[in-house]
Amino acid sequence: MSWKRLRKVIQRALFLPSRVNRDLDDEIRFHLQEETRLQSERGLSDQDAAAAARRLFGNVGLAKEDTRAVWVSTRLEQLLQDLRFGCRILTRSPGVSLTAIILIALVIGGNTTVFSIAHGVLAKPSPGVHAPRLATVSWVAENGDIETHQPYQVYTHFLEHSTAFQPVAAFDFARLTMTLDSGSYALRAGIVSPNYFDTLGVRLVKGRSFSADEAKSNASGLVVVIAHHIWQNNFGGADDIVGRPVTVNGQPATVVGVAEPGFRGALFAELADLWVPLTGEARDRLQLSRGTNVTMIGQRKDGASLSEAQAQLTTLWTQLQQARPELKHRYRVTLVPYSGTAGGNSIVATRGNRMLAVFSAVTFLTIVIVCANVTNLLIARAVVRQREMAVRESLGASRGRIVRSLLADGLVLSVVAWIAACVFAW
Repeated sequence: MSWKRLRKVIQRALFLPSRVNRDLDDEIRFHLQEETRLQSERGLSDQDAAAAARRLFGNVGLAKEDTRAVWVSTRLEQLLQDLRFGCRILTRSPGVSLTAIILIALVIGGNTTVFSIAHGVLAKPSPGVHAPRLATVSWVAENGDIETHQPYQVYTHFLEHSTAFQPVAAFDFARLTMTLDSGSYALRAGIVSPNYFDTLGVRLVKGRSFSADEAKSNASGLVVVIAHHIWQNNFGGADDIVGRPVTVNGQPATVVGVAEPGFRGALFAELADLWVPLTGEARDRLQLSRGTNVTMIGQRKDGASLSEAQAQLTTLWTQLQQARPELKHRYRVTLVPYSGTAGGNSIVATRGNRMLAVFSAVTFLTIVIVCANVTNLLIARAVVRQREMAVRESLGASRGRIVRSLLADGLVLSVVAWIAACVFAW
């Protein structure tokens, strides 16, 4: 049966049951009339012809029941009856029903909450990051330790020669002091490459990001991009924020942009209040160490898989090690799918998969325990309903119909418990 035909049958069964029954009555009446006509043509009187037609046709009521038994609409009607009866069963034994619903809701809602937290910590991007196909460059030692910081020259080598992994952004963090007319503030700053915001897909609500000229080592002036909360709290959300002069670590600077609300950096562990270009001159002016290493995040090219991009970076890393002996340590480069915690030496970043495995095992055990407890409750209720089942069977209900009604009872209980679990998780 085609889907269109099935949908029409379901609609007639649910919304036009009287019309379906009338159609059946008309069909049977038509067959009786035709048979009566044939018997009349054979010489029987009208009364005898009608009686002969009824004898040949058989029991009309039984014919209707047999016809309805093969209808899809009848199965749906029986299912609706079983579901309505299952709803009544919930109220007939409220203690058992309420206990089962609470148990199921707690285990489903609780585990959903735990996995939502785990997903938020392990897999979700940092707020404001919208770019697809992002990955973090990491280095794994032989003992399993993970390192994400490498010299700036490694970043420039990857940026210039990588084709499958492009663009690539680099960043580092430092603590700076910003001085305004209202006072001085200790802030966390991101020291970033000029393509940092574009690579992450971060939108600027005011102004622009860093230009290529501002990222050069001989840039004429220091520029900064500030976070949205700094704009609101320290500048009062001024519309003329772009071009405002500020003092950062005692050096004059100019605000050129404001990041979108919520964005504080690519990683949860290193939140920033403002960003400055990743140049040697900026480090000198801000009195930062020029030997600081950087973290790299980039996007895979369209059509390039994570393994293809990693293979290319592995080749570039090998070439760089051969050219620079100081880099010949026992690290291998790897690409990690980006998240707000991807990379680094934190226990969340290095043991995230193991945490999810532990959560999965605990979830499985709790579900098994709850299923066993609910099963015991339903068995106890089934013992009480033995007389009801016996009466049903004595009145002609088939064993299959009784099993279907019990399954409908369990379905109603499950749906109610699922709704309660959604409320609890929310």
